[in-house]
Amino acid sequence: MFIQYFKGEPNQYVIRYKNGHVTNHGEGLDFWYLPFNTSIAVVDTVSQDSQFIFNESTANYQEVAIQGYLTYRFETPLEAAKYLDFSIDPASGKYRKKAGEKLSQRVINAVQAHTRKSINTFTLDQALTSAKE
Repeated sequence: MFIQYFKGEPNQYVIRYKNGHVTNHGEGLDFWYLPFNTSIAVVDTVSQDSQFIFNESTANYQEVAIQGYLTYRFETPLEAAKYLDFSIDPASGKYRKKAGEKLSQRVINAVQAHTRKSINTFTLDQALTSAKE
């Protein structure tokens, strides 16, 4: 195989793995590599948006629908890459696995778990009047 060139975008944190070890990482990284012993992971450093809606029960067993919109961003993309597979196909630039979808769902699950703790202690009246909380 021939040597190839990869150029990351400024809003991407690029991680270069050679023989399974991180050899280079940074925002907008570019480098020459051999495809047979190099893997490339890309973590977007721009804000990501997700919508959610889920149903929860109040303390008096009334069901309420909770709807919202959240925005998140990685402060430590190298650390995030340890827990999710952000590897890409260098030819197409697309993720090999659906890391973005999994990440979004994990963030929504965390919001739902946190919300469930609070909403289960409220009565229906309290839940409706404390929507901002």
